[in-house]
Amino acid sequence: MGVLGYLKQRGLTIELLSEALCLEEHEVLFFTGRPEGSTADGELDMVLITDERGFRRRAELFAPDRRARGARRRIGVIYEHVSGVDIDVEVHLRSTYEELLEALCALDPASDAEGVEGEGSLGSVPREAAVDLLFQLGMGRPVVNAEAFEELRSRLDLRKLAAWNVHHALVRSRDAIVDAEQSLRRSDAENAYLKLSAAYDALGDAVLFSRGEGADRWRWRLPKLRALGPTPFLERYLDVMLVRRGPSEPLCAFVARQLDAAQGVAERLRADAGIAPLCS
Repeated sequence: MGVLGYLKQRGLTIELLSEALCLEEHEVLFFTGRPEGSTADGELDMVLITDERGFRRRAELFAPDRRARGARRRIGVIYEHVSGVDIDVEVHLRSTYEELLEALCALDPASDAEGVEGEGSLGSVPREAAVDLLFQLGMGRPVVNAEAFEELRSRLDLRKLAAWNVHHALVRSRDAIVDAEQSLRRSDAENAYLKLSAAYDALGDAVLFSRGEGADRWRWRLPKLRALGPTPFLERYLDVMLVRRGPSEPLCAFVARQLDAAQGVAERLRADAGIAPLCS
């Protein structure tokens, strides 16, 4: 079903949305995912891209509990009720997308691992917010001003974005593995296990990013891994998280065995993503 058909099904039109949100000709409005995936009575999640003037003139409409955050990060959130439908609209500056796309274009995970590794942001945008915005753009469906939307999306390199995300997850995994190995050397098996769990959480994120998923949220990790179907990694992930070890296997031996396997998983993910080896 196309966007227009979906809007009609919900009793909405582009004209109603444009009037409710006071849209101007240059502004872009899009669904943040496949709209047909929403429930019949659920709210619609949308993004509005505007300029500085459009952002300022809507400032009083932003949800009060998010105004402070919006002032710092240049994000506004508007809750609207249009023709009986609840709409959650994030408002972002076009300049934010321009900055993100330019910074992503400049990244080279294949040959600049040290530089990528140190980046906790993309441009001036914190990494988590950058990932959300770019994946929204990549998976979005235009509602208003489709030409401008497609122009922005045509500049988004999803493979490079995935490689950047995989790299960051592998950095977290590497650090946890190093910490776990140190705990084992101190004969502290319990702390080593806790750090092993952190390593596998990070590897789970890397697996999901390598498959085109866009967010590393702990509450979504296992459901998304299960959605990929049965895999050797999922079984090993569950082995670690559920401490599925033999009745006679000491915890230190279990941790050491799973750390060796984690190294192999990380190496395969790094090679598949086309990024340079991590510095120790």
